[in-house]
Amino acid sequence: MPLPVQGQDITMKRDVPLKDLTIKQEVLISYKMAAACRMCKGLGYKIDWARKEPCRHCRSKGFTHQDDAAFISIDPQRLKNRHYSVVLPGYGDEGLEGKNRGDLILELAGVFPSYINAPDGRYLSPLFSNNGNELQSVQFVSAIDARYGGEFILPTLAGTYKATLPGGIQNGAKLRLEGEGLYENGKRGDLVYTLRVRPGRHEEKVLARLDELEAQHKEAPALQPGSAPPPEEIDFPGGSVPSLVKDLLPAIDSLEKALDAMQATGDSAHRDGLAMILSMKRDALAQHGVHRVPAIGERFNPHVHHAVAVDTNSGLEKGLVSDVLQEGYTYSGHLLRASMVRVAG
Repeated sequence: MPLPVQGQDITMKRDVPLKDLTIKQEVLISYKMAAACRMCKGLGYKIDWARKEPCRHCRSKGFTHQDDAAFISIDPQRLKNRHYSVVLPGYGDEGLEGKNRGDLILELAGVFPSYINAPDGRYLSPLFSNNGNELQSVQFVSAIDARYGGEFILPTLAGTYKATLPGGIQNGAKLRLEGEGLYENGKRGDLVYTLRVRPGRHEEKVLARLDELEAQHKEAPALQPGSAPPPEEIDFPGGSVPSLVKDLLPAIDSLEKALDAMQATGDSAHRDGLAMILSMKRDALAQHGVHRVPAIGERFNPHVHHAVAVDTNSGLEKGLVSDVLQEGYTYSGHLLRASMVRVAG
């Protein structure tokens, strides 16, 4: 008969997605454990006619490896420097002759994701690192987005975060997302993004052209108003969404002028890229309730249109808007800026 022997402990190290260690949950862990051979009862041999015959079932080892599983409770507050340790008594190797099983010692290491799936189907590179419980990520923005701002999809451990940032982003700017970092000593830190401005292939040329057009726009004489007085625009308090939009409209006007200026050139790549950027800006405004005032082909409406000239060669019915010199915008039904238009006469 084999001597009573306490079961051995099993130490198991595994890499797991870091986000799984930041959620309080029950996780099933599968592993291999050593159990006494059922054929030779842990001896490693069988006695046949007073002779010892090696046990073929366990190859004379006295034990075999079997599949086992155990549930463990993940408590994020016990996470330390992306590592999580837990001991499960009685889940190790089997003992012999009635002795207890050993323990299962789990050492889980949280691994940063290599990419995050964005809602629009793109793969985002999070470039995560950490300093204690502060999770850090480096994100690249285009030069045009840095100048004019917009909507950004940023990676987090749990998925993505949508941020709307104003223009004027400086290289190396920081953005802090509270409570989305790692746990350390029971306290969860923040997620801090470092924004790096990385100009695209044609962006420097586009920005130079925009600067030129904006300079021309400032130097151009003011348009002479027509007989109709300009519509009354509502004054919103500073810091509100409409106030921010009013500050962004000159930049959008410059994008529109740049696109119009490129219609006569053969530079389709620049033109298509600029059109896409302008469309993204308009979509972002629409998501916040800001919409363009319908103009061309519409009946002149003194409440939303500001007539600056009469067009006698448009071929349109008298009183219809024939051309838009500057787009108008509304916010939640209120006029932010009237459309500057020509009216068929």
